[in-house]
Amino acid sequence: MKDIFMIGNTHYDPVWLWRWDEALSSITATFRSVLQRMEETPDFCYSFSAPAVLEQIEKTNPALFCEIKQRVAEGRWDLAEGWWLQADTNAASGESYVRQGLYGQRYLLQKFGKMSRAAFNIDSFGHCSNLPQILAGCGIEFYCFWRPNQAQYELDAPLFVWEGGAGKSVLAYRVGGDGGEIFTEHFEEDTLKKVAENPDGQDLLVVFGVTDHGGAPTKEAISKIEQYRVTYQDKVQFRFGTVEDYFDRQKGKDLGRIKGEIQVTFIGPYSNFTEIKKNNRLAEYGALNAEKASVLAEKLVGMEYPAEKLRKSWQDILFNQFHDILGGACIEDAYFDARNLHGRSLQTTNEIVTFALQAMTNNIKMPGKNPDNEWNLVVWNLNCAAFCGAIEAEVQWAWEFPWYEGGIELIDELGEKIPCQIIREKSVVPGFRSRFAFTAKIPALGYRSFIVKKTNKPCGHIIPKPVIGAEHGRFRVDVSSGAPALYENGQLLTECFLRPYALEDQCDTWGFNKTVYEDKKQYLTLESAEVTEDGLCLTKLKTTWRFGHSVAEVYYTLYNEHIDCDYRVLWQEKGFALKLELQGRSNHLRCFASSPYGFEARPASEFEKPVGEHISLISENSGFYVAMDSIFAYHFSGSSIGLTLLRNCIFGDLRTRELEKADYRYMGQGETKGRLRVFTQRPKNLAAEATAFNNPPRVLLEANHAGTLKSCDGFFNCDNDALYTTVVKKQEDNDKLVVRSFNPDKDAPQSGTVTLFGKSISVSFLPEEIKTLTEDSEGFHESSMLEED
Repeated sequence: MKDIFMIGNTHYDPVWLWRWDEALSSITATFRSVLQRMEETPDFCYSFSAPAVLEQIEKTNPALFCEIKQRVAEGRWDLAEGWWLQADTNAASGESYVRQGLYGQRYLLQKFGKMSRAAFNIDSFGHCSNLPQILAGCGIEFYCFWRPNQAQYELDAPLFVWEGGAGKSVLAYRVGGDGGEIFTEHFEEDTLKKVAENPDGQDLLVVFGVTDHGGAPTKEAISKIEQYRVTYQDKVQFRFGTVEDYFDRQKGKDLGRIKGEIQVTFIGPYSNFTEIKKNNRLAEYGALNAEKASVLAEKLVGMEYPAEKLRKSWQDILFNQFHDILGGACIEDAYFDARNLHGRSLQTTNEIVTFALQAMTNNIKMPGKNPDNEWNLVVWNLNCAAFCGAIEAEVQWAWEFPWYEGGIELIDELGEKIPCQIIREKSVVPGFRSRFAFTAKIPALGYRSFIVKKTNKPCGHIIPKPVIGAEHGRFRVDVSSGAPALYENGQLLTECFLRPYALEDQCDTWGFNKTVYEDKKQYLTLESAEVTEDGLCLTKLKTTWRFGHSVAEVYYTLYNEHIDCDYRVLWQEKGFALKLELQGRSNHLRCFASSPYGFEARPASEFEKPVGEHISLISENSGFYVAMDSIFAYHFSGSSIGLTLLRNCIFGDLRTRELEKADYRYMGQGETKGRLRVFTQRPKNLAAEATAFNNPPRVLLEANHAGTLKSCDGFFNCDNDALYTTVVKKQEDNDKLVVRSFNPDKDAPQSGTVTLFGKSISVSFLPEEIKTLTEDSEGFHESSMLEED
């Protein structure tokens, strides 16, 4: 007989069309009501366990928290959410989803003596392809979701095996659908009657309760279930149960199997409010840098590892990854709180990094000596791949030294001269400071020192003047036609190289009312072009574009190996999306977009798609490989990609009816800034290049002094460039080191030897496999993402 598992639940948004303090009051009342339902109905069960929310209850209502613990011990309050909270699963890094599991599961284990075997993430706007591997690595066997529905993503049955990278999988269930509508106002008609009168197919998991702002399963709903349990006892069996109850009953059954991402077709969550997504990325790198710098500082100079500060910083980041916050779906006021939360994490981790790097730099033997030079540079690379690329630095003259406007010469620790180019300093006080660009190699998880010397030769700044293009090395950007064209070694690569255009956007905040932008591109008008920097290391072309009441400044900076694009938009429109177009030389291009701990090979589509730190547009004989710091969505037509800079929709617009004329607040107005880097030759490891772009070396200005540490050193090595290491940290419970590495290749296995502070392990990786390595007495061994053996 078919079983219908009735799962009492509250879909709770700690932030959405309200702020977090209001929601906290609501969920407190909700939990009181849940406990009352348990008193009234002895076999009623409830499934909810977002640790971020439970921690708030623990702080504000200890007595209520104790009652919840008692019901968990009885098995009637199901710990159904092993993540810190129900996160967006596209815009953050793969490492963040590991931390959702690490900190979520640890909290549950510490407070309730058990972890969750499920992740209940029903309202997230799509699900990335390698999520099953991350879930499985965090001890999670089951995944419940709601979006996308059957119209957006067709499933043969709601229950299936979902496979991620390296063959790792979870049992997944899509709630809702015909007869399983969740949180419906017409509970009996929409759900109970439909599932009762259809005894065929799989056992069902039906979620009931009150949604969004809080609210427990109601007395009326529980009464209806009890009535139907009696009325239809010969056809189906209604039972109160938990998420784990349902999934445990399905093990061993013949189920369909799905591999790959499961995405919605909404415009909004991928494109909305890029500020929050960018701040999330900055905060993620801040926390990862703080962990690595702290490991180095403890090892090299005995600084204490700040475990508690790091944990709290991560929890601030994870809270802001709630799907409505990171998806840009909240009211404007909610983002005041979100900025503060990111700010707290960023300030904390920046202090950790700064203090750690300065403490180590104080002990480095500087290559310079008095009175030959005034300054040294120490360039720190906190990524786990050697850095080779462009670096910018700035040194101070007055009043410590005489004012100076001449040339600069860099000399490395071996006495080799490094070519450099004076560029415009950040201040507007000529002679007070000097800023310069140079290219150098910095060891993985290490540093390198340079002597800064005056040449006393003139190095006059470029006086901007109107031009039709700019050239440097093998690259040339030409704007004579009104559109930027890119040439390499004299050959035209594209007639449309990151050209700004607008699309009319009549969609609500999510894209419920419309799922695509208007088709007609409205290109911005080129107003001016001028060269602002030109020298040995780089040439910079500034272009200014107009659209309506808005202006966009786009800088194309040409280096020897790549082109950078910096944009600054002052946007004053309403109801538009702004994009940069990158066109290929064929109508049959392939597009590969990065995703959390993976990448997606996607066909051309009319729909907006999510993207991580890099994207590739490839033809048979050429390609563009793009790293980005502020772009999280794109559209691929088959011959071009449109990279989304901003959306200009109304905050919190559900569009449940025709909008009245009112003074609405539009997101995306004001200043939007970001950067891209374009390679025309495929890098050895595009993921590592994108990391280097998003997380460039840190430059410290240092006086001459002696020290016990060498002038150049590196502490991490992997002998296979195809592998990508993201994490070096200490275990949560002890002083052992943890390393996390990833094979980004979808098709080929990889192997390599990973070495940290002289300790090594040789590891084999399946395609797209994530490995967690934990230190032991002999080197490292493989462990779970929860840092367990």
